[in-house]
Amino acid sequence: MTPSETWGEDFLVPADAEVVIEGEAPPGVRESQNPFGEISGHYQGRMLAPVIEVTAICFRNNAIMQGLMPGHAEHIILGGLPKEGSVYWAMKKVVPEVTAVHLPHSGMGRFSAHIALDKRTFRDVTVAA
Repeated sequence: MTPSETWGEDFLVPADAEVVIEGEAPPGVRESQNPFGEISGHYQGRMLAPVIEVTAICFRNNAIMQGLMPGHAEHIILGGLPKEGSVYWAMKKVVPEVTAVHLPHSGMGRFSAHIALDKRTFRDVTVAA
């Protein structure tokens, strides 16, 4: 960790970061945002959102910074993968037979799920007609 450009020793930032953007989000200050595309491919309506007043930008030589376009494959995959684990463990608590969860690209990694179950535990279940 190293002192920040803006607040010095009072606020430490990762010394090996690719990029550090320092700033303040003043309480109650909002600006109009949107319409931008959302992950589902729809546009969001305009809304008020918090702002950040940037005080410093620091970066190392040849820094790597990656941006994502909402609703494109990379955004869907990066958002869906951690959700698979969350859905798996939440379901596993209620349905112990769950063996795997996949949130497919077709559901934007959020809106549909493929859930695998261990069917062996259901063999002796009789369904009343």
